[in-house]
Amino acid sequence: MKTRKWSDEANEKRYEGCRVCGAIFVELAHVTGRIHDRPRTHGSKTVYVEPESVVPLCPEHHSLFDAHRFDLLPYLHLDEEIRAIEDAGSIGLALNRISPKAAA
Repeated sequence: MKTRKWSDEANEKRYEGCRVCGAIFVELAHVTGRIHDRPRTHGSKTVYVEPESVVPLCPEHHSLFDAHRFDLLPYLHLDEEIRAIEDAGSIGLALNRISPKAAA
């Protein structure tokens, strides 16, 4: 079993407010999924959630995103877009996850 640790920089995103509506209470949503959290050393059972892997969303927008009913692309920063492409393996696969309109 892997241990998940949140980097300080990722945790700081909790104070930004929802990227979409500005709500104060947020959850950190993984842009391409928790499966892409990475160990910092080879073979480690500890994986780290890095700031470019998550975005602050209110519970409503987080639920919509997880259900693939919300286009997150307009709200991503460049470093988050780059990480999504790296994690997914291509721009097309990244768009399938973060932008349901683009995939349709």
